[in-house]
Amino acid sequence: MELHPFLLLFELRRAVDVLERTLMTRLDAADWPRLTVTQVLLFVHLQPEGVTAAELARRMGMSRQSMQKNLDRLRELNLVTLQPHPRDRRSSLVTRTPDGARFAQAAAQVLDGFERRLEAALGTDAVNQARSVLTADFDEVLRTGQKANGR
Repeated sequence: MELHPFLLLFELRRAVDVLERTLMTRLDAADWPRLTVTQVLLFVHLQPEGVTAAELARRMGMSRQSMQKNLDRLRELNLVTLQPHPRDRRSSLVTRTPDGARFAQAAAQVLDGFERRLEAALGTDAVNQARSVLTADFDEVLRTGQKANGR
């Protein structure tokens, strides 16, 4: 049977949809505020010492305006705070509030549960290999046809 060229993209998208839907359902069931997936994933990039909104936007591949809208929502919910940047008066540092830290922990527990279930079903080696493939620099791989970053 010949595989359709769109099959890989379709299956990756389907897997992401299932993971996103399950994540949001479980966070909702735990009485966390309803957030977008983007707003949840933003917590991955927050650091204890803080990070600027511009850096968050760059890391997540979105515009500064979109990032600001997401941060405004998270501030309304008391999940993040913006503090003056100690070295750049034009910038603010985004940090988690105590509620934001609890939210990030709850989301991490759900995601860790996903990984454990995948490992139980597929094996640790398969999950590690998938992680390696999915963390590759796809732009570089597609541009050059070579492994990126020495991987």
